Amino acid sequence: DIYNKINKQNPKSISIITASTGGTLTLNHLLNPTLKKTFKPNNIIFLDPLIMPQDTMLYLSPYISPFMRSHFSGDKTEVEHRYWYTNIPTKALAQLAKLVKRTQKQLKQSNPITLHTTLHVFQSSQDAVVNPEGVKVLKTKLDSPVKEHVVSSKFHVVARLEGRKSIPISEKYAQEKLFKDVISILKNQN
Repeated sequence: DIYNKINKQNPKSISIITASTGGTLTLNHLLNPTLKKTFKPNNIIFLDPLIMPQDTMLYLSPYISPFMRSHFSGDKTEVEHRYWYTNIPTKALAQLAKLVKRTQKQLKQSNPITLHTTLHVFQSSQDAVVNPEGVKVLKTKLDSPVKEHVVSSKFHVVARLEGRKSIPISEKYAQEKLFKDVISILKNQN
């Protein structure tokens, strides 16, 4: 709906930028046969998209969540507490696992999937959350250009550094390079 409203205003270009689970959600919608025909942004940029998790225990969460407590992340800073979840309910993890599985199932279709746009995937080189093999799945299952950009970072979603404890200068450089690369893509519409 929002895309169609924006598109009716005849913008020069529309680009979508997502991070982590936002990439999973966006990809899930892009793989919808009805939406694929009308949804044609110029670029889609994924930052550490969750196509395959590093920790495969996530897949068990729908089955064991009734026996688990919520996950608490107690090592967040004051800034992170204001903007990021500190309590992740087990039901949310179970729903995330179902979304990831559904997206993977859609990608496993026998026919290549055309998105009618270039997909740029920025993946942290040492991401503890997202398995980089997910990018290979995208490259083999999509019949659209997939450009992989490896970010020299140990953080998941290096674009979000504010509020994290102890940020090495190398991560700040990686974030700056990421932002410059994304801006370049948007300016050049590659």
